[in-house]
Amino acid sequence: MLHYNVRFVKCLLSPNGQPCKCVQEVIAVDADSPGEAIHAAQRTFEHDRCIADWHIYADAIEVTELAEVRA
Repeated sequence: MLHYNVRFVKCLLSPNGQPCKCVQEVIAVDADSPGEAIHAAQRTFEHDRCIADWHIYADAIEVTELAEVRA
């Protein structure tokens, strides 16, 4: 099992018109694959905000593998 950080980001424009990413939340997840980590983080993000779809607060998801979890 691996440890992942899943970042929910909103894509905005800076005052000078340049695109920038604004991190809404980072959720740490232990999972067997990046896809599984994303799915678990989506459920957590939606549950914590009492929303049906994470797209309400974020435009994209970025996942980073951190390390292998040892039992």
